[in-house]
Amino acid sequence: MQAATRTEQELLETLQKNIDGAIVVTNTVRAARSLRQRYNQRQHASGNAGWMTPRILAWEPWLSTLWDAGVLCGTETRVLLTNVQELELWQRVLAQDEVAGKTFSAPALAELAQRSWHQMHQYRISPGQLRGDSSVDTNAFYRWATEFENVCRKSSFLSPSLVEAAIAQWIPTQEMALPENIFLVGFDRVTPAQARLIDALNARGCSTDFLELRPANTSLSNPAIVSARTGEEEIASAAHWIRRILLKDPTQRIGVIVPSLEELMGPIDATFRRVLAPSTMDVRAKHTLVPYEFSLGIPMHRLQPIRTALSLLQWLEGAIPSEDVSWLLVHGGFNAGQDGSRDARARLDRRFREREFQLGGPVSLPTFLQWLSQSGSREEISAFREVLNRLSIAAQRHRLEKLRSFAEWREIIEDLLAAAEWRLLAASGSADYQLLQRWNALLNDLSSLNGVSGPLRFPAVLDKLEHLAAHTLFTLEGGDAPVQILGISESAGLVFDSVWWMHAKASEWPARGKAQPFLPWNLQRETHMPYADPTEDYAFALRTTKRILASGKTVVVSFALQDSDAANASAHMPDREIVLAPLIREVLPNTPMSIAEEFVPECFQVQPTRNSSQLETNLEHIEQEAAVPFQGTEVRGGVRFLELHAACPFRAFAELRLGTRPLAELDTGLSPGVQGTVIHRVLDQFWRETKSRKNLLASTVEQLEENLRGHIRRALEEFFQHATEPWQKTLLDIEAERLEQRLMAWLETDKQRTDFTVIGTEASLDNPQLAGIKMQCRVDRIDQVEQGIVLLDYKMGVVDRNSCEGDRPDQPQLPAYAVLRKPALGTQSALAGVAFAGLHPRKVGFTVVRSLPSIFSMPSKSPEAAGAEADVVPEARSTSRWNPTALTPEEMQSQMEIWSASLTRLAEEFRAGAAIVDPKKHEETCKYCAQALICRIGEAAGAIESTIGEEDRESNS
Repeated sequence: MQAATRTEQELLETLQKNIDGAIVVTNTVRAARSLRQRYNQRQHASGNAGWMTPRILAWEPWLSTLWDAGVLCGTETRVLLTNVQELELWQRVLAQDEVAGKTFSAPALAELAQRSWHQMHQYRISPGQLRGDSSVDTNAFYRWATEFENVCRKSSFLSPSLVEAAIAQWIPTQEMALPENIFLVGFDRVTPAQARLIDALNARGCSTDFLELRPANTSLSNPAIVSARTGEEEIASAAHWIRRILLKDPTQRIGVIVPSLEELMGPIDATFRRVLAPSTMDVRAKHTLVPYEFSLGIPMHRLQPIRTALSLLQWLEGAIPSEDVSWLLVHGGFNAGQDGSRDARARLDRRFREREFQLGGPVSLPTFLQWLSQSGSREEISAFREVLNRLSIAAQRHRLEKLRSFAEWREIIEDLLAAAEWRLLAASGSADYQLLQRWNALLNDLSSLNGVSGPLRFPAVLDKLEHLAAHTLFTLEGGDAPVQILGISESAGLVFDSVWWMHAKASEWPARGKAQPFLPWNLQRETHMPYADPTEDYAFALRTTKRILASGKTVVVSFALQDSDAANASAHMPDREIVLAPLIREVLPNTPMSIAEEFVPECFQVQPTRNSSQLETNLEHIEQEAAVPFQGTEVRGGVRFLELHAACPFRAFAELRLGTRPLAELDTGLSPGVQGTVIHRVLDQFWRETKSRKNLLASTVEQLEENLRGHIRRALEEFFQHATEPWQKTLLDIEAERLEQRLMAWLETDKQRTDFTVIGTEASLDNPQLAGIKMQCRVDRIDQVEQGIVLLDYKMGVVDRNSCEGDRPDQPQLPAYAVLRKPALGTQSALAGVAFAGLHPRKVGFTVVRSLPSIFSMPSKSPEAAGAEADVVPEARSTSRWNPTALTPEEMQSQMEIWSASLTRLAEEFRAGAAIVDPKKHEETCKYCAQALICRIGEAAGAIESTIGEEDRESNS
């Protein structure tokens, strides 16, 4: 194929002169749309009030016009299948095949067979050429293809893969109007089937010309090659370069070409939005246009209105995951007109996540409606409840369990969504209207399956609809943004003022692909199919490379030495010439290579350093506001405010005073918090009955197991009552057995101690206060031993005794209980020890914080050894990270004074309103904190790291 070179303006002038006799056929829909827009702009700029619409079509729509003409003339009587109908036929053929029908993923196999069928006919390989091949896969495909042909022949169907061949067959003899000139634009590759059709058109007297468009200015500047350290740096450099161009001339057309666009859409969108349209980052901004658009669409099932529709329909068929229910509550968007309160939906979602006795897993619509009716009759959610009720009533009216045709199900789906007041049905803007049109086209595809399939049930229809939505891309049309972000193939037929070719790495270009698995290798090589002949692939990539480098007046080629961010990148940077795609260097052998910092200096402004005088001018100044003291007298959550304030004052302020506690996670089974609560209940009841170590030792293993089993069953009783599914009851049985094993192991630990009597479980302290702040405190367990009182705190996880030390203790509960307890007079009430009762499955035992001698273990037989050995339970000896030294009563009293001073200081700071962002251990403290969105410590840390990195680079240079 030899393509002539023309500018876009020359092509449009030719088209205007022969508007009745010429047609432009492009390889992509985007190229056709772009040429139509350029033509209309040209006519408008010439002062024309009206003009004839030019015939500019993409290849497939053009084939449809030829096919329709043949049908109108009576030449064709066969029914042309859609791609959706053809795939349905392939699935039926494979389902009836003895081997393919047993395949784990028959739908995926049908898609693969359909693609092989298409390629086979595009490269004019007849099914007979597959007969007798030695490959098992080819023989299987030949069997399926033969059956598929038989089905099509009996029903007078024509596969879309055979349209070119069918038209080429009857065009020479068919009396139909054909254009005088056909200009073929943007065809990097022409298949034999396309070439045959073009030859047939030439035989009818049509003049066909392949064109390759070039920019109007022939004096092109030399292309530039730019290397960046990381992928983030490369994207940012492109964004700043584009910003520079648009600030000088907003009318410039800029193309950003990316080989692996699907993988980089997210990072590119985030960076381009920040640099080119920062106003759109405001969460309150609505329908704000950005100066760029992607050629690659988004799968429809990922779009909010479509996901809402699919989730609602799936909910009518059966239970859906709790995560999907939560998403519908907050982001569903249906019934937005009557119930527009986002706060109401958010509060409802929190209640749903924190509902009692939940076991996670799927939630059915009737179960949710029952919970919704019990969660309060608030007016703010009444409209939402009414919508779900109407949806449920509509589903019952339509009797979804019946067998129906696809067309009948389509009408029912529309009625169900109308009952739910689906937001898209009241499309108010261009984007919503385009999406609604695409949804209706999707339903049309679903209805079209009537012609190739019989009646079926609702779940099967939903599977088809979800598959269609997942495999259908949606792209907004008509934006004509100045910046077009395209893949390699989508850029064919387009020209720009400036082009930035991103990700031009040896690993990305030429693109890697796979040959067809069902077609013989030798036939693929003989017909020059993609990825079968390295020589042909190289020639194609070379032509494409030259085409891209000539598609703009100014061209920049960039690549990153490493894909990861600077924090995780390797210290060793590879050689730049090795990373650059070899084809780029072959076409541009003498082009020097620049680094991004020099090519786009505005992207790398000097960062302020900690000791730099520029710190005052480059950072935003915010006036420090006075702290707002704690206005109440009692804080909720007991002594947790001390733990949060010690970890980070801002977190305590945000969670306890602003109420910004994180949402509960939706998991299947009992959450860790619920498991802890159940264990506390069981141990509370167990020790209320057993009371002492003496009674514990007197009980047999069987008696202990039976005793624990009863308490566990009672603790889980309400969960069993709410378990409506068999799997939930089985899960609770397994959980009960697991708890019994864990608690039996714990009781063995308790047996190894000296004698004790349990005098309190879940015991509330008497009017506890710190620095004037009242709180509610419950001690998990209080033991009476010979030397005094022992305080125990149950812990489900692994804990370190050092977590109670320092001015900002990680675990201040036990020190706080020791300080806040008001002992009665007498030696028997003095503090003898405090310890964590570790109930982690792999580390059951005591973690002693402070204690008098021989409190948590039996005394050693040897007096000499007793003075030297640590006071640790045998089971805890291997797990404890510290062997606590036995304290004297005076040392214990001194330790309590130290604890009192540090905890009082923390309480005074909290009461004074201290809310500084000061995590005790930055990474560890912030890892599980949900306040990062408010405190913005991530952004601050990033600025500091980049500043330090800048200092290091300057010192190294």
